[in-house]
Amino acid sequence: MGGGDPRSSDGRGGGRDQRPPSSDPESGIYQGRRVARVYDSPSGHTVLVGRSAEENDILSLKLARPRDVFFHVSGQPGSHVIVVVPEAGEELHRDTVRFAASLAAAFSSARAARTVSVHYASCADVSKRRGQPPGEVMLRDWKSVRVAPDRQESWKRSGEARASNPAASEDDDERR
Repeated sequence: MGGGDPRSSDGRGGGRDQRPPSSDPESGIYQGRRVARVYDSPSGHTVLVGRSAEENDILSLKLARPRDVFFHVSGQPGSHVIVVVPEAGEELHRDTVRFAASLAAAFSSARAARTVSVHYASCADVSKRRGQPPGEVMLRDWKSVRVAPDRQESWKRSGEARASNPAASEDDDERR
């Protein structure tokens, strides 16, 4: 009995199933590995912020679902930011858009600027061409918003109370 390969996943030979560790978009975990900082938006949405170019790719192209919303500072290197959208078709509140955009600006090379243009799009509109460098993606359709960069450490997910969003700007959203 049981002379099969122990790495076998066919249920024979006493082997255990070798599935990758589970992923949890709400916690920024992909296959058992944390790939993002986690924040809670003013409206209660989970906001994920990538930590490296490679993790940005995992976050935007593997962990994010098509209904989630992608944010990135316009024309400069920076973290990918994903707002997790629990219900398909749900519109993000303006405060959540500004919150996520200010994080994208803060975790970019434009963090010292007074205001920054940030593109945002449905994750269904985010793609990558073969051979593109890590962290670089293409957007098929997007909108833009101008915000002040703010890391908003008081909003980082923890057991502590959270303060209000100081980064909201009065600029109107621009359609691109």
